[in-house]
Amino acid sequence: MKWANLDGVVPEEHLLYKVLMWIVAPYSNRPVDHFLKRILGAEKGFGGDPGWEIEYSEDAVVGHGFRVWADKEISCLDEEELVYDSETFYKAVRETLEAYSVAHLSHRQEIAEIIRLYGLDLI
Repeated sequence: MKWANLDGVVPEEHLLYKVLMWIVAPYSNRPVDHFLKRILGAEKGFGGDPGWEIEYSEDAVVGHGFRVWADKEISCLDEEELVYDSETFYKAVRETLEAYSVAHLSHRQEIAEIIRLYGLDLI
């Protein structure tokens, strides 16, 4: 995966990666994990502009996973809401952070620390 590019991402995961790119993208001088920490931390969910939301779900039938939603008018994707299993979700978070690190070298150390902090290096 390359930053801001969905090439190489399976179509079923486009929604997940697109929303993750919105979450990880820099906003002023905020840390790279400014929004991500709310999703990976105790809150297990968050939403924001431009019309996105991620929420952890424990479903007895479906299992554990993350519900991802994005406004179709903003994302320009066919799917507006999907649920991803935890393994797929955490792998996508790691890959998104790594792609951002390659594209924005000044954040490389910060991203390496985020990956270790949330145990994404163990996936």
